[in-house]
Amino acid sequence: MNAKRLGDMLRESRLVDDDSLNAALEVQRGTGERLGSTLVRLGLVDSSSLARILGEQLQVEAVDPSTEFPEADALALISFTDAMRLGCLPLKMRDGELVVAMTEPHNAAAREQIAAISGARVRAVVAPQMALFEALKRVYRGASGEDARAMKIRRVVAGLRTLADELEDLV
Repeated sequence: MNAKRLGDMLRESRLVDDDSLNAALEVQRGTGERLGSTLVRLGLVDSSSLARILGEQLQVEAVDPSTEFPEADALALISFTDAMRLGCLPLKMRDGELVVAMTEPHNAAAREQIAAISGARVRAVVAPQMALFEALKRVYRGASGEDARAMKIRRVVAGLRTLADELEDLV
């Protein structure tokens, strides 16, 4: 993993200057939030640029949840409560693999929990924290009661399929 600090990478990419970075670091010390969240909140860096730099820093694919729209099948696999708890946004299913945006894509324990809940292999991509949690609230809040019920049913069905696959392997 790249040992460069986020602030240094943003400065090298000319997304922030020294004065802006120092001001954001001062605010961050007071709030305790992540530097990237502080920079976006202060309007010093846009979410897409931050996502790109985070991807470079962590050497993983990056997404901007403010422009990436999750597929319903993926959302159905993880409840809002679990998504908030694990800091993940289910984006899409591809070849039995659940692609999730995470603020900490290298968090193996969280990825294992996501896999256990969803019944799918997990591929984590990085996303800026503030954009991820705003997207979580937007996409899950937008689900009506009927959508939430359908999502729950799809989660149960996915779990049953996983159980059936495991039983088949035992026979």
